Amino acid sequence: MKAKMFGVVMAIALGVAGCKKGTKDIPVENTPVSFKRISKSVETYSDGSKETYTITYDAKGRPATYTSDTKKDVFNFQSPTVLLVTEYDLPRNLLSRTYECTLNAQGAITQMVFKNTEGVVTYTYTYTYNADGYMTGVKGSNGTSFFEEVPEMNEGNYIASKTTFSGGTVYNKQFFFSNVPNLQPGGFYHYWPLATLFGRPSKNLLAEAKTFQTNGDLYWHIRNHYTMSGNGAIAKYTTDIVISGETSVVELEYE
Repeated sequence: MKAKMFGVVMAIALGVAGCKKGTKDIPVENTPVSFKRISKSVETYSDGSKETYTITYDAKGRPATYTSDTKKDVFNFQSPTVLLVTEYDLPRNLLSRTYECTLNAQGAITQMVFKNTEGVVTYTYTYTYNADGYMTGVKGSNGTSFFEEVPEMNEGNYIASKTTFSGGTVYNKQFFFSNVPNLQPGGFYHYWPLATLFGRPSKNLLAEAKTFQTNGDLYWHIRNHYTMSGNGAIAKYTTDIVISGETSVVELEYE
């Protein structure tokens, strides 16, 4: 099973360690110098397969395209409160669906409506935020079933959350952080790793996450390790999936 941590819903924060030419390991107490917009990532899975993502931006610094090996999302900011994202299947560049997004005054998505090529709504996300711009909850529904996730915060970090599904299944999550400031884009529950669109990320970089079933059994467990480049940006991060023994390695490039 592939982790795909950089792709859809790479929740909470980016993770950190590893080695690459031109990079160096930095102790967790060191602070990254500055944040740069991500332009490319290459994710390598335990089986050796890879997936590449690229991001481009418009003249205002807003996302213009987000492209994987099989999909391309095109961003159209129609007004300060309306964003239309059009998704295409590659390599034939065929329309596959659209995302109609409503933005708040801070530029964060409060609702995202998925529609198929016939204009039929297939899924809806709604997001809420507090006055500081942190996400306070997310709900998702396909019209017949739903889920809701409510995070718990402490000093700017999402330390826990509870996910409830319409069938009655409940998952409880715990998050543990390094003391390295998190300057990477993407809020608590995000669809694209982009600044502002999903609120503020946790203050520090995520070190470990655990998910428990209602009976207390461990369902999911990951650990993150980071390698930083000389200018303080994350060059590479490794996610160890403890239960399965798999690993995901993501190498990042910036504008």
